[in-house]
Amino acid sequence: MEEHVVAARLVSNRARLRALLVPDPETGRIEADVFPRSAVMRAMFDTRAIRLAKAGMSIALLVKARRAAIRQGIWPMFARSISGLMSGITRH
Repeated sequence: MEEHVVAARLVSNRARLRALLVPDPETGRIEADVFPRSAVMRAMFDTRAIRLAKAGMSIALLVKARRAAIRQGIWPMFARSISGLMSGITRH
């Protein structure tokens, strides 16, 4: 293969990859119907969706931990905090 053919293919491949991965400066959109194709993949690449998912997971874990603490009762938590204070006092 001649050098100019290889160079032309390289330039076209770069342009194609750029069109697939980098949003168009004028419209701000990635080439339509090429990448990402599914709604799931679009959500995975969307930073706003990622932030919302992380916030939702954090809130869900917080609620789960709070419910577990309520079910367990306040006395075990109180006893742990008192024992922590007592061990801190006796060390000094």
